[in-house]
Amino acid sequence: MRFRSTRVARLRARIGLFLLLLILALVSASPLMAAPVVTEVRGVDGAMRDNVRASLSLAQAEDLPEISVWRVRQMAEAAADEVQRALQPFGYYRANV
Repeated sequence: MRFRSTRVARLRARIGLFLLLLILALVSASPLMAAPVVTEVRGVDGAMRDNVRASLSLAQAEDLPEISVWRVRQMAEAAADEVQRALQPFGYYRANV
C-alpha cells in the first residue's frame, strides 16, 4: 500500500506542477501593455519641430489605444535615427540627438 500512495502523491505533484506551468505560460503569453505614450520634442521650433514629430514613430504611437512595452522600446531605440533623418532637409546632417 505504501508504494501505491507514494505513486499517487508523485502523480498529483506532477499534475500540480503541470497546471502551474500552464497557468504561467498563459499569463506570460499575453503582451505587457505600456501606459499611454507621450512624446515631447524640445530644442527645435516651427517646421523642424513639425517634421520631427511627423517622423517619430513614438509620436505616432500616441494615437494607438494599446501598445506593448516591447514595441515602445523598439520605437525609442529608433527615435534618434528618425530625428536625424527628419532634420536633414533643413541642413542639419549631424544633429546632436
